[in-house]
Amino acid sequence: MLDPGFPRRLVLPATTWQEPLWTWLAQPWAPALGFLGMVALFWRLAARSGWEALALAILLLLLMGYTAIQFSVRHFFHLEVLWWVALFSIPAAALEGRRLWPVAPRFALGAGMLLGLMALSYAGLAALQQHRLTAAFAALLDLPR
Repeated sequence: MLDPGFPRRLVLPATTWQEPLWTWLAQPWAPALGFLGMVALFWRLAARSGWEALALAILLLLLMGYTAIQFSVRHFFHLEVLWWVALFSIPAAALEGRRLWPVAPRFALGAGMLLGLMALSYAGLAALQQHRLTAAFAALLDLPR
């Protein structure tokens, strides 16, 4: 079963009118829209200050990484506001196009380097975990029965 196993909803008049909105957002394209919004948010920040964009990216990675360790989607509830900020950054970035295009090459290079570093870190940690788990499992199998 998916965590938490069943929908937990309050059936109150103040909340039932929101049901169609949440159903509309519960689509496979919602994460892609959120990612696009985060790109727009960081692009807008990088146009103002590259260091500010980097600092916020590190802060968000730490916040999201900490809750991901707990392996439960419900532990991300306090980060939901980021999706909305990202979503509203898309039209804001479209309106600020002239200010954003000059920093596009620098932003793309920085974002690509950060994503590459994250991918290498993930691959390295996954390889280390696989090595340690294989060794621990082999040691367990070698124990007397």
